[in-house]
Amino acid sequence: MNRGDVARWVDRRRRDPFGAFALIVVALIAISALALGLDRVTNRRTVASSSPSAAPIVEATARPTIESEPTPVPASVAPCSPDDVALAAGGWSGATGSMGGGASLINVSIDPCSIDGMRAVDLLANDGGLIATGTAATPGPVVVLVPGGVASVITVWSNWCGDPRPRALVLRLSLLDWDRGLLAPVVNWPGSGGSVPRCDTPNAPSTIGVPEPWATPQPPDGGSLPEACTTARLSGYLGGWGVAAGTSYANVVVFNQGGVDCFLATSPALELRDASGSLLATGERWTDPDSTFVLPAGWAAIGTIGFAGWCVAPPKLPFRFDLRIGDGQLAIAPTSARSEIGTPTCNSAPATPPPSLGYTGPLVLPGQ
Repeated sequence: MNRGDVARWVDRRRRDPFGAFALIVVALIAISALALGLDRVTNRRTVASSSPSAAPIVEATARPTIESEPTPVPASVAPCSPDDVALAAGGWSGATGSMGGGASLINVSIDPCSIDGMRAVDLLANDGGLIATGTAATPGPVVVLVPGGVASVITVWSNWCGDPRPRALVLRLSLLDWDRGLLAPVVNWPGSGGSVPRCDTPNAPSTIGVPEPWATPQPPDGGSLPEACTTARLSGYLGGWGVAAGTSYANVVVFNQGGVDCFLATSPALELRDASGSLLATGERWTDPDSTFVLPAGWAAIGTIGFAGWCVAPPKLPFRFDLRIGDGQLAIAPTSARSEIGTPTCNSAPATPPPSLGYTGPLVLPGQ
């Protein structure tokens, strides 16, 4: 589902005054699916074997060609756990009293997983106080997320009678079979202007609803030439670490939640920092720095990084991984305890070479 699909959804509700959600929601949400299959960790190449000449180069203005790939049968795919996915949220825009936003789940693991329905969704203040609670949509068809895949829903916030407007809102969401929820800050869309829903029933609580089940989008239809991605438009996530042949590997996922297509380097500069923010190492690129691809709005790109051989002074943990994008620094946020990594073993003693860090392949979209 893209921006046009959201507009059509709004139009259907406008023409259906008897619908349960007859709301005009002008929502700019990131709804996407990425059909990308990664090899299991045990089959990935080490950093040392990476060869820039082996990577496909994507032209700076190239639009992604989305090809159909086999989709796992939902019944055979394990449900996504809270450790398998990252949550992103945005808002708000709308009319007739209610505000529309969006929420997306992104598979950061190495395996496909499935989502089916939603147990609860809440809107919180940044101190954890409850702002709005509500019921989720009726479950729809099972949605399978391949590694890097994204599924999204529209969220509708109604009846805010508090004062002043809550700031730094946080969305909490849990699926049917989860024992805990995921939290994500609500990123304010351009022009939202701090708007809140109209107070329609002063004695009733504020509510947040999900009018339709999880959905994945059709391939992007192109359009005008995009601009370069900026950190303000993106969010980054780090999957769980696995080990093969002495090297640790993890997925890096970059999600475009900015509402417009943009182009991104196929292997942005990778930086390793300690707990105080000091730069420890710069990762090896997979491709030429000028190689770029178009990252459609609401889509995620996925790649894998390798990390090994710590033979220098012990660092201040935890490690932090960043991507240098333009003039900005995009933090790659850990998504679970499995995303944290200790100091790698030194395999070169008594020599003290710098740590081995780099991509094992470029950031990619499906079909590439």
